[in-house]
Formats: sequence, C-alpha cells, structure tokens
Amino acid sequence: MLNIDDVVQKGEQLVQKLEESVQKQGQVVLNKNPSSLIIHYIENKNNYFTNNMRHMIILDRN
Repeated sequence: MLNIDDVVQKGEQLVQKLEESVQKQGQVVLNKNPSSLIIHYIENKNNYFTNNMRHMIILDRN
C-alpha cells in the first residue's frame, strides 16, 4: 500500500522538476490547498487548446 507522505513528496519533487524544465518554454500553474495538490503543466502558452493540458497530476491528501 502506498504511503501518502511518500506520494506527496514525489509530487513535490515533480513540481520542482517541472518548474525547472519550463523556464524557457512555458509556465507551471500551481493550485495548492489543504486537501489536494493540482499541477497544470502548460507547455505552450501560444497553442492553449492543443498543448497546455498535456500533464495534470492530482494528489489527494485525504
């Protein structure tokens, strides 16, 4: 069974990697609240409807 703290830690590491990887090519939009961590990885701001939502990770902390 997965340890939720390990899952959250992996998610936070991924957030950092995403932030580093999109410095020149896009943006990362974070929405954090006590119950979830939602990451929208926006790869190409100029082609919103086809490229922006390629990666979405949702970690439910409940």
